[in-house]
Amino acid sequence: MSIFEQDYFNLRKRSFDQIAQTMCQAEVVHEVIVLLCFIPVLFSIWFNAFWVFMITSFLAACFDLAFVIMQRSNRPRVIKLIRKH
Repeated sequence: MSIFEQDYFNLRKRSFDQIAQTMCQAEVVHEVIVLLCFIPVLFSIWFNAFWVFMITSFLAACFDLAFVIMQRSNRPRVIKLIRKH
């Protein structure tokens, strides 16, 4: 089982309200992951490689931040569809 379930975003199986709620939940999850990406920087103390850990943590955070941006940019469209129906 994967973390991403396509059925949660399926317009044939879910209402627009449910999809908007799922989008909010997905955004929060990715925001938490962005914060957790910087935990490995603490290990730089033992390995004496601060910049390696900081750069890789930053890149991982940017990757998940892209998903936060997608959720935020698509949510107004779903809300607009909710208001039309």
